[in-house]
Amino acid sequence: HAVIGLTSGQLYVHKTLTIDGPGAGNLSVDVPEVTYSRVIEIAGGMLDVAISGVKMSGGFNLNLGGGLANHSQGAVTVTNCAVTNNFGMGTDGAGGLGGIYNNGTLTVVGWTISGNMSGGIAGGPPVPLGAGIGNFGTFTLINSTVSGNSVPDKGGAAGILNFQGTMTIINCTIANNSA
Repeated sequence: HAVIGLTSGQLYVHKTLTIDGPGAGNLSVDVPEVTYSRVIEIAGGMLDVAISGVKMSGGFNLNLGGGLANHSQGAVTVTNCAVTNNFGMGTDGAGGLGGIYNNGTLTVVGWTISGNMSGGIAGGPPVPLGAGIGNFGTFTLINSTVSGNSVPDKGGAAGILNFQGTMTIINCTIANNSA
């Protein structure tokens, strides 16, 4: 199992790109505990991005998406990946999103979204947004599992939060998430 450690911050995708990994069980893109950063962020605009076969883990972000944040309105498709053990901390009047944040257009196929957490801080919002997925755009989830995500304090949506977005879920397992 190979690990790419992001010691200088997130992988920022700002142009059309394809990442084709060997499989989520074989390659992790990980943020070490001493580096506070999300794992991957896809910029806004009309970017066409394809990511497959990687695990995104260890991300920590203030507010939106510890694992993956997508802002692109182009064709963004992510297949056979995992987003696990990421954390989103709510600050400045916004809640946290642990695993995936989408305010663009995103299609996810064959994913495992698990072990992600969301939390708030003293004086922060009364409710963090979500631990597994937070969608504010157009999101399609196919043949995937969302489980074991949690919001340990202040409540919120542990598995999936769809807020003023459009979400299609096909043949997925959503279970054992706790808020």
